[in-house]
Amino acid sequence: ARVRRTTSPDTDTAPDTDSSPGQVEIPAARWSMRSFVMNTEMLATWWDHYDPAELAAKLTDEQLEMFFTAAEATARFADELHAARTRHREGTASGRAHLRAI
Repeated sequence: ARVRRTTSPDTDTAPDTDSSPGQVEIPAARWSMRSFVMNTEMLATWWDHYDPAELAAKLTDEQLEMFFTAAEATARFADELHAARTRHREGTASGRAHLRAI
């Protein structure tokens, strides 16, 4: 998950070993399921609206790197989501109920 750095020393979050002294990393806030669905709907077939050759010519190296990082992280998340869904379905099929905190 994305994180933001803070210089506040009075937080419960463990310090980041790569941070400067006095800085800690705070986990990014979780977004709602509705937000996930809306983001997914907005991104559906976005690639149909762009020309890779034009983007390659016009984007900076930094912009391309940001895109590639996001695309790779998205692919990893998709793999994790697929595995979690498989585990969930296998657990449901076996009759094991999962309790959730409310």
